[in-house]
Amino acid sequence: SYIFVKGFIKAKWTHQDLYNEFKKFGTIVSSKVSLDKEHDSKGYGYIQFENKVSACQAIKEVFQY
Repeated sequence: SYIFVKGFIKAKWTHQDLYNEFKKFGTIVSSKVSLDKEHDSKGYGYIQFENKVSACQAIKEVFQY
């Protein structure tokens, strides 16, 4: 299950930072931060969790949705 994440505070947010921030919710298959030409974060990225339960938990806790 994929989730879209936006609103990164620091410009140098990396794929590993994104992974580390969300790994507490379950097994991550992939994580990707969208980068500009200078390799700075564009402020959004994507995470693919192994299952829907983990993705839903991340959405619930991080975004209070």
